[in-house]
Amino acid sequence: MSTAVTSPGERTTSAGAGATSEEHAAEYRRRGWWRDETFLDDLHRRAREHPRRLAIA
Repeated sequence: MSTAVTSPGERTTSAGAGATSEEHAAEYRRRGWWRDETFLDDLHRRAREHPRRLAIA
């Protein structure tokens, strides 16, 4: 099951698309390769912290 982000904090799943085992996901998180935050989460957080700065994505 893969996860798609449609807006900050909102995620939808799709069975069979890019499936990763729970064990692999846990290992990736342990190593710091994966986080539960998305690019959109990061972008919105930085925009709140620095509302007058330009964001280039």
